[in-house]
Amino acid sequence: GALWSSLAVPGRVWDVCIARIIIGAGSGLLSVAVPVYVSEISRPDHRGKMMALLTLFLALGVITVHALSNWLLIGSAAYLREFGADGRTHWWASL
Repeated sequence: GALWSSLAVPGRVWDVCIARIIIGAGSGLLSVAVPVYVSEISRPDHRGKMMALLTLFLALGVITVHALSNWLLIGSAAYLREFGADGRTHWWASL
């Protein structure tokens, strides 16, 4: 899904839509499968700590991405203006 999204041709909105559906399905599957897997392989006396750490690291990852997203979008927009074929910033740059 991510590769398909990154290779999307400008003007072909359906490529991006299909890629986003694939990415969403993968994220949904992982958000269910990973906690179950961690709780199954953890020893009973460490299970609560492992689930707390999983939740903590997921939250830290989301916070980090949100903190860096503005900087990354500004960088990608500047890159596209500088090196884009037509000199315009495209709507699909942030995807």
